[in-house]
Amino acid sequence: MILAEWGNPLEAQSLLGRLTEKLQGFTIEKVLRFEEIYDEQFHALKYLYEKLGNKVIFLGLVVLNALVSYRLNCVAERYWWEFARYFSMVKNISLENLPDYFIEFLNKSTCGSRLREQKILRVKRSQDVIRRRINQINWLLKNQRTFMLELSEALNTKPSSKTIVFAIKMLNYALRIITGQKIVAPMSIDIPLDSRIIKISRVLKIKNPLEFWRRLSRKLGIPPLHLDSLLWIGLRIAPDIENLRKFLSDEKLVEFLLIMREIHDLIQHV
Repeated sequence: MILAEWGNPLEAQSLLGRLTEKLQGFTIEKVLRFEEIYDEQFHALKYLYEKLGNKVIFLGLVVLNALVSYRLNCVAERYWWEFARYFSMVKNISLENLPDYFIEFLNKSTCGSRLREQKILRVKRSQDVIRRRINQINWLLKNQRTFMLELSEALNTKPSSKTIVFAIKMLNYALRIITGQKIVAPMSIDIPLDSRIIKISRVLKIKNPLEFWRRLSRKLGIPPLHLDSLLWIGLRIAPDIENLRKFLSDEKLVEFLLIMREIHDLIQHV
């Protein structure tokens, strides 16, 4: 059993079992809709694209920002809105000067100021791959994993590292926004092990989070990057479930968020 093999204490295993049961109520179509309604990062990207209009520049900015979206001074949602509002006002960006404009943003960013020099170095190391691939939209639609591998090689880091897989998640969002298509991320790309997912895994007594969520994703038929959305966003909005539930007609979603509120409350006491 995928739930029992980690040797979780009974209470954590029971909670994990109930969470898995609620996750089984989601189809991939419902997950994509959940992302588009509840993820503030998706809303920020949609806002930026409406202001920017240029598909290639939009995709390049999104990937660069995802690669440096770590060790933030504020919550991730606020950072992505800072990014979106900043570049909605910038003119005359080309593929060639894109890295320079992005470095200028990093030098001014309030949320992204920590480890600034390290982040600037990541921009410089990834710029050749981004310039070569980001205008090949049809290629990106079919080769999200290959693009991930090229980014990881350029940055000399593991393909499963948090920012690399997160960059593909945000690329997936951006591709959906510019095409209007329901594009599903590859099953072979791992979940980003950021602070929220690590906290959830710790409360549920999961010993090997990367492997566990990878295997659960296959069982559910929901790729890890999309399972990440359910867990990550669910943890954020679950505390407001009593206010939200009056507007929700999907009882399965309500039940899922009630489980996530239990997890949230446990995290607060660890």
